[in-house]
Amino acid sequence: MSVNRSELLGIGKTLRGRFGGTLLLRDKCVDKDVMNMLLGTPTGLRFTEVDIDCKTERLLSTVRLVEACAKTLVKLSYMVTSHGKSHFISVQLVSN
Repeated sequence: MSVNRSELLGIGKTLRGRFGGTLLLRDKCVDKDVMNMLLGTPTGLRFTEVDIDCKTERLLSTVRLVEACAKTLVKLSYMVTSHGKSHFISVQLVSN
């Protein structure tokens, strides 16, 4: 089944609530459209921990997501598996 991406434009504007706590994104959920939907949430993102595990590098989308949580984020874990090799980064952030 194919999805008409133009029908999904602005879907983040319908999301309500305080998006905080831990965000876990795995495999197919680490997608530009999912990231844009989250970033389009009018109430903002307040995740304290972001944990991403994917098979395709999504570094730019991850950076945008982390920037959106800059005031609340304390831990970032990012793993990319490509060609059978895993690359893992885990960062504990400290506030001044």
